Amino acid sequence: MSALLNSGKILEHLEDVIALFNYADGVKTIGEFIKQVNDLSAKYIDPENDPTGDKVNTFKGDMFEIFGEIFFRAFKNDPAVGLREYETVTLDDDYGVDAIGTNANGDRVAVQFKFKSNPNESVDYPAIAKTYMAGRCRHNLDLDKHDSIWLVTTGNGVTGPCKEVSGKRLRVIYRDIIAGKIDNNMSFWKDVEEQIGCTLDEVSR
Repeated sequence: MSALLNSGKILEHLEDVIALFNYADGVKTIGEFIKQVNDLSAKYIDPENDPTGDKVNTFKGDMFEIFGEIFFRAFKNDPAVGLREYETVTLDDDYGVDAIGTNANGDRVAVQFKFKSNPNESVDYPAIAKTYMAGRCRHNLDLDKHDSIWLVTTGNGVTGPCKEVSGKRLRVIYRDIIAGKIDNNMSFWKDVEEQIGCTLDEVSR
């Protein structure tokens, strides 16, 4: 088992990652994950030095991207949610694409993660427009194919304009889909703990 590509984010938030992903005491559903991430993010609230809440949002995004990498490793051969050859995008090249993977059709696709505390909050058109432009212009991906833009969100969908403009290019892995795969799936959560542990072992050598 190889180390997770998001090992840097794991080390940066080590205490919080252990609290989140410990198999014995950690979360077991996507709902618990969202609540725990929100609770842990409170330590980053700093109205004086960070009035826009960038640190809080960055923390939430980092935790969701760590989760997402493990999710795609676990279900890489599932035609409904699977991506193979998963690669994270470095922070200095993150203009709207968080990762790149290969879908069931063999096409390279752009992946964007959006953490939403409220499941009824939809992802809007500008967010996906950024993913499309970054994927085309920065990563030279053909994003006009079916299911070529992947949005992974703890919300439950996208806005009407986003859906209308994106059409069949957009594949949305939303909260209910994630829940159907991982809620109280003890094998998955045990795998999560093992992958985090393996990563910590490798990077500490």
